[in-house]
Amino acid sequence: MDHISISNERQNPPAELMGSTPRSVRITGTGWLNLFAAALFFGLGVAGAVLVVKQAVNGEAARNALRNHGDETLGQVTDVWTSRRRITYSFSADGIGFTGKSYDVPTDNSASLHDGDSLPIRYLPENPNINHPAAWEGSPYSTLWGLSIPATLMFMGSMLVRRFPVQRKLALNGIAVRGSIAKSEWNGPSRGQRYANYTFKNVSTGEVEIGRCPNDSIYSTDSTCWVLYLPTNPKRSEI
Repeated sequence: MDHISISNERQNPPAELMGSTPRSVRITGTGWLNLFAAALFFGLGVAGAVLVVKQAVNGEAARNALRNHGDETLGQVTDVWTSRRRITYSFSADGIGFTGKSYDVPTDNSASLHDGDSLPIRYLPENPNINHPAAWEGSPYSTLWGLSIPATLMFMGSMLVRRFPVQRKLALNGIAVRGSIAKSEWNGPSRGQRYANYTFKNVSTGEVEIGRCPNDSIYSTDSTCWVLYLPTNPKRSEI
């Protein structure tokens, strides 16, 4: 911030900011849209997390069934991924052909596997679609990495409403003063959100306070604005 300038805060604030506190407040159309989007992200995140955990539980049940009731047969490697940690294979059970995949081949095994190699396969006789290479089992944690996607969705939802509690406090009990824009700038290289840096005078102490908040409006330097701040914590303020 290059300098501090304060406009005359004695001018009357907008009508909705006048009168005694606590004020009557409501959620705006944008607020409802953010709430709807946050609920959608949270819902998708929870549904995704349940799906990932269900897959992990089913995978562990399949591994236990293969340990206790599985049969073995000789299959054939049909493809080896470049990373050599993933393979596909085929095998026959009761004269019927089946295929399978392994996404977490141990390093000791992956270096020696090639297309066409023989590979012992363990499978459930009652459902040969449940199978894995006999030499190793799938990791019980191999599917849990998918929790990162639901977690990201829920984080995005929380970001949409994270400022609601502070905004409500400011709208209810904030003191309205006239401030001065020091700078209006984009936050980060993606230009996803514009932020405004501003100054205002604390009417209780006469001290100059500095604030910064997200704002969709484009302000020029030294232009005036109305600021709400909490008398108990002047660091909590917004345009």
